[in-house]
Amino acid sequence: HSLLGAAIVVYIFYLLLRVRVNRYNAETQRLEEMVAERTKGLREEMERTRELQGDLQITLAEKNHLLKEKDVLLKEVLHRTKNNMQLISSFISLERDNLEDSKTDNALEKSMNRINTLALAHELLYRSENLNVINLKVYVERLVREIWSDLFDSNVLLETTIPRDIPTNLDFAIPLGLMLNEFITNAFRYAFPDHREGVVSIDIRLKDQTLVLLFRDNGVGMPSTVNPQSPDTLGLQLVSELLQQNGGTYILRRDEGTEWEIQIPFTTDRA
Repeated sequence: HSLLGAAIVVYIFYLLLRVRVNRYNAETQRLEEMVAERTKGLREEMERTRELQGDLQITLAEKNHLLKEKDVLLKEVLHRTKNNMQLISSFISLERDNLEDSKTDNALEKSMNRINTLALAHELLYRSENLNVINLKVYVERLVREIWSDLFDSNVLLETTIPRDIPTNLDFAIPLGLMLNEFITNAFRYAFPDHREGVVSIDIRLKDQTLVLLFRDNGVGMPSTVNPQSPDTLGLQLVSELLQQNGGTYILRRDEGTEWEIQIPFTTDRA
């Protein structure tokens, strides 16, 4: 009886172990099937990811190609615009050669300077690496130098102070250049009669999101009869209009010469 009881116990233990083993095998198989299914899903996701990466690379390559084409086209437009402006300026110069009226000659000369101011801005933008940015320091210094060499003799000195590079866009640089052109031209025509000696100084700085332009000459001074708020000359009318369009203000001082202090908001959209 003892042997029979022991055999029964062993058999029962065997059955329990067999059940446990079968359950373990079933659970293992279920887990293996889940792992296999998830592995298959991951492989499919990886394949889709590779396809998306390939499509993305193709899209980026196409985008870069389009951007390069856009830059080339913009450069061509800027270059042709600059050339057309210079051609117009040349036509005006030829017309001046056939004129004897000094007033008309002066008016055409001012128009040429304004056209050259526009052409120079387009040329610098054409030569820059970033077609959306023009260096105001480079633009102003070259513009002033070119206007100066065409107008003034060595009896009048020029002092230009622009402490650092000022990146901006074409819409901001051109109005400032046109105003400088008017100030320099007026100084040439009225500030230093009879070839008297003098100094013209130009100072441009950024201060609290405001661009400050100081233009000063120590010439004979602007007559008190000239009122910039109701100008009777095209040049001052142009300065007034440009200031209004750009939200700028001015202070005019007539002590020991003429000084214009121009302040124009310089926000991030202009940089």
